[in-house]
Amino acid sequence: SIISHQLGTPLSIFRMTLGVVEKACAEEARPHPISEYLKTLTDTTDTMIGLVQSLIEVGRIEAGRLALKKEVFRLDDLTRNMAEDFGKYAGANNITLAVDVSPALPDVAADRERIKMAVQNLMDNAIRYSPAGGIVRVAVRRGGKDNSRVRWSVMDDGAGIPPAEQKYVFQKFFRAGNASNYNTHGSGIGLYIAKAVVEAS
Repeated sequence: SIISHQLGTPLSIFRMTLGVVEKACAEEARPHPISEYLKTLTDTTDTMIGLVQSLIEVGRIEAGRLALKKEVFRLDDLTRNMAEDFGKYAGANNITLAVDVSPALPDVAADRERIKMAVQNLMDNAIRYSPAGGIVRVAVRRGGKDNSRVRWSVMDDGAGIPPAEQKYVFQKFFRAGNASNYNTHGSGIGLYIAKAVVEAS
């Protein structure tokens, strides 16, 4: 947790500096040859900042300091926005992202940003571990005994997690043995955070 906080400040300064250089290159009369390298650096820095923020979140969860800000929002709208953000990523990997939202869903009361983080982790995993030509199906429907709740789910065409390893899915730093078949990189903390957020909510 301490190391994560220490990393956060220099990474933020690095990211802001990159932004200034990017802006200066964009203002030139013709594209600067360094621009494509700047984009790679910016994307990589954003990934690192996201990882550090996730590690800080893990520290809060383990210390029992996951403070949630309760607010009322629409989970269907949040999901549509996230699907729009993930659309290009899915398309680039030849994966169809289908979103099925039931009409007249009730609002939900939770920490919007943290629920967004959980939804993002689940959608990212589904796309990341789906084969080319696969379909990722996200559904937002009424749930609960009296249909007064909202049920969010995601399905994909990936190989899944071996049955013997499924009990470890939500443990931090766990990655299934067959994850290497997809040539993806992951920290193994996304689902751990998603579970903690949902349970705390």
